[in-house]
Amino acid sequence: MNELLLNAQRARFGSSSEKQDYVMPNQVGRKDPRAGTYRKPKRTMDELAAGLPVKEILITLPEEELICDVCGSKMAMIGKKLVSRRLEVIPRQCSLLEYYAVTYACKPCEEKTGYAHLVTTVTPPFLLKHSLASASTVADIMVRKYVDGLPLARQEKIWAREGVALSRATMANWVIRTAQTWLKPLYRTLKKELLGSSTIYADETVVQVLKEDGKAAVSESRMWVYAGSERSGQSVRYFEYQPNRSGKHAAAFLKGVPWLSCDRWLCRIQSGGRRYKMRVLGAYAVQMAGSHAARCDKGEFQGSSRL
Repeated sequence: MNELLLNAQRARFGSSSEKQDYVMPNQVGRKDPRAGTYRKPKRTMDELAAGLPVKEILITLPEEELICDVCGSKMAMIGKKLVSRRLEVIPRQCSLLEYYAVTYACKPCEEKTGYAHLVTTVTPPFLLKHSLASASTVADIMVRKYVDGLPLARQEKIWAREGVALSRATMANWVIRTAQTWLKPLYRTLKKELLGSSTIYADETVVQVLKEDGKAAVSESRMWVYAGSERSGQSVRYFEYQPNRSGKHAAAFLKGVPWLSCDRWLCRIQSGGRRYKMRVLGAYAVQMAGSHAARCDKGEFQGSSRL
């Protein structure tokens, strides 16, 4: 362990002649000065295309060329050989779905009584009322923005290239309304499952929000991230936006949580007028022994101290 620590310090702080690529044991794909250079083996075609549906294309002869040149009989297929494989991409296709409610009438009832018995079908519920948004469209926008990192401004150009005049303001409105209408119940359920975990991992990162009330565009806000313990089978990842780094947000969220794993901050808690110092497991885990916890940030909170 001491040798690995010294190697890491040389690699980071040593002079240029001393710097090398030092790696931990069993680390793959980098240079190890003791074992020489090792390169990760290339993946095969089967590994690259694993899980993709396969469509066989047979290059056959036309009917008029199936006549044998020797005897004039018709030839039959006796086998096939794989020559090459190619990856095919089919661009997405957009279409406008028009739902019509169909009305049915009973003609015999109308002939006997003069009044027809009518039945009208019910269309599927709308994702958003008075909107062209469908579940597949909003899901595609969300995945591209939040998973693939594609801003709505670029998505607007992609839609225009495909012949749809869909503005970024409309897409943003769809995302917000869908989250508020359909995803809030899921959000609450995930929070309930997360707080039921025996151990929770927490951290926060800086984000900037444009046109936020009472804040300049260059001011820093925070995205708090909470994760459940995979050992308990509750691997929930929960994101909560807050306008600042105040520890009261984490305290309110983590109220009643037995164990918390965080970064290098040692917090004090206050419960029932008494103060308890949180125990540290290793360098990161902190025990939450009370109903209130404050994140220690440069002495911002009373009774806080750093590691």
